[in-house]
Amino acid sequence: MGRRARIVMGRTYIEFKEKRIEGSVIGVEPVVFTKTTTVNVEEGRFLEEGDRGVAVLGHDIAKDSFDKEIKVGDRIKIGSKAFRVVGILEKT
Repeated sequence: MGRRARIVMGRTYIEFKEKRIEGSVIGVEPVVFTKTTTVNVEEGRFLEEGDRGVAVLGHDIAKDSFDKEIKVGDRIKIGSKAFRVVGILEKT
């Protein structure tokens, strides 16, 4: 029997530069996402096997939800954990 892929979905707070919003979050293994979606990465890269403490953001969260646009390399908090942004998805 093969290994089961993990997907975690929910809503939580996303923080950037002292502003906090509530948003939808999906935690997924890289292979699952690339096999189940047609969304492309606009900036940076997607998750890679072995990544830890990194995030890929949806276009609207990165570009429109905060006072300052989030860019690849910026640090954010999702819930109580810190992440470095490695990619931003195309607008859908």
